[in-house]
Amino acid sequence: MKHEDEKVALQAVEFWSTVCDEEMEIILEAQEARYTGQPCRPSFNFASTAVNELVPVLLWLLTKKEEDEDED
Repeated sequence: MKHEDEKVALQAVEFWSTVCDEEMEIILEAQEARYTGQPCRPSFNFASTAVNELVPVLLWLLTKKEEDEDED
């Protein structure tokens, strides 16, 4: 996400956003499975494992965005 090419950095952010969305969906499915008894997909907790490295970079990107933002 710290790549100098903005397109590459945006793809990395999109990747992690998708991973988080999927893991949140798996968590919700697991909660529902408690009541329905249906099996759910396993979660590998990629986002939970990477959160300590992701959050500082995302915060840095947010501050960078404000500095570089145009008045379009």
